[in-house]
Parts: sequence; C-alpha cells; structure tokens
Amino acid sequence: MKNQVYEWVTERIVEALSKGNIPWRQPWFGSQLSPRNLVSGKPYRGINTLLLSCLTYEAPYFLTYKQATKRGGKVKKGEKGHMVVFYRLWEIPGKVDDKGRPQHIPLLRYYKVFNVSQCSGIDYPKPEPRTETINPIDHCEAVWNSWADRPAIETGNQACYNRAADKITMPSMQLFTTAEEYYSTLYHEGIHATGHKSRIGRAGFGSGSYSREELVAELGAAMLCGHVGIVGKTIENSQAYCKSWASKLKADAKLIVQASGAAQKAADYILGETQTEVEETEDETVAA
Repeated sequence: MKNQVYEWVTERIVEALSKGNIPWRQPWFGSQLSPRNLVSGKPYRGINTLLLSCLTYEAPYFLTYKQATKRGGKVKKGEKGHMVVFYRLWEIPGKVDDKGRPQHIPLLRYYKVFNVSQCSGIDYPKPEPRTETINPIDHCEAVWNSWADRPAIETGNQACYNRAADKITMPSMQLFTTAEEYYSTLYHEGIHATGHKSRIGRAGFGSGSYSREELVAELGAAMLCGHVGIVGKTIENSQAYCKSWASKLKADAKLIVQASGAAQKAADYILGETQTEVEETEDETVAA
C-alpha cells in the first residue's frame, strides 16, 4: 500500500518553495532557536525541522492539542495544526526472523502540532532582545529609493513578493544578521517584482517555471549587490542558494544563460539603466 504521508511531506515543502519561503536560506533572526516542542524542550529533527521552519511564527515552540489542554490553555478557534512525521514499527503478520522473533517494517505516520501563538493561555520563554543595532547603508538605500515604480514594502515575519497585491513583505532590518543581508534579501524580492506585468512582464513569471524565476531573482540580487559593493559579504549565501538548483541547471544547459540575461535586464530596470546588447564577433573564429 502506498504511503501517502511521503506525498504530503513533499507537497508541503514544494508549497513553501512556491511561496518563496526557503527554510534553509533565512539570514534573519526569526528566532535563534530551531523549532522545538514546548513541553519536552527537545528540538524537532530531520524533515520535521524543515516542515516547521517553513512556517513564519516568531516563536519556535510547538505543542499538540492535548499538551495545550493539559497546560491550561486552548487552541484558538479556526487555527489549523501542522504536520509532524514519525516512524512506527508495524509487525508483519506471520513473519519471524531466524530466532523466531516477529519481523517489523517502519511506516511513516504523522500527528498535528500548533505553534504557541495559535493558542491562548499558554506561557512560553520569550526570546532575548538583540542588543546590537543594524544601521541602513546609504548607497544601498539610494538604489532602492531611486527606483521610480518600486512596490510598497510592509513589515512581516518572512521575506516574499506578493504578485497579486504587487507588494513586498520584509522582516525588520534589526532582525537580520547584517545590513548587507537585509539588502541582498530586499533586492532578491525586488527582482521578483520587476517581473510584474506593469514592469518588465517577464515570461513565465508566476507560472510553473518556479526554479527559473528564483534563479533570476538570486542572480539579479547578486548583480545589484555587486553594483553597490556588498557582494563580497553576501556571495556565500548566494552560492549556497544557487547550488540548490544544480540539478535544474544540469538538466537544462540553456537555463543559466537565459536566467542571467533576464536577471541583468531586471537589475538594469531597477537601476534605471538601458543597455544596448552588442554582439562581439572580433574574436570569433569562423571555420572555412
């Protein structure tokens, strides 16, 4: 019998990716703790770390409905639980090993947990406030502010671009590890926004060509970071991010060239520059 839990897990990760939420690339302090059970204090492991990191809650604490009730709290009306998976051994009927012991196979199962913010009447440790201050970088701000038809920015718990509303959501700058990472992330979302029909209207934008659009956004952000002179402090994240698309690039030899061209066009659009492409033929060798 096919175990549908595997499909549900995959769908959950793909859904997060399709919304621009990349749990293994988050340069801001949503919390300095990984997702963990509030009652036991133990962090979730394996795929559960990614499943819960895909969410955008400020607190990293989760608990089951039963645990919330036992602590004198309750889950708020209308809140939906989040899947956590585990293996349970299932005894194979009539199967024993050479010592007569029953044989088992592991089956993937799941249960639901709720973030503490989805509950009322639950006390939990509050994160220590950061003492250091992240200051804006003037020339990075200037690039963004000089973009005439830039989208509006609202503060939230994740970084993403909403195409329908033509709006960018960004965590506060003070939640980032560095100012450079803030601008790298902002530029990434800005490149996405150039694909809106009111701007460049990039082909395939918002469609199933998600990997191509993400690569365009990452390359375009790197180009803008290079323009303002901060690429040396953000390139490690860019390299790690692009590496995650290696299989896509290997499968499509044209992808990196096409994405680079689209990224340059998007970066130029934000900078207000119009570039004329010149075909270089002087060094070409033409076979007789």
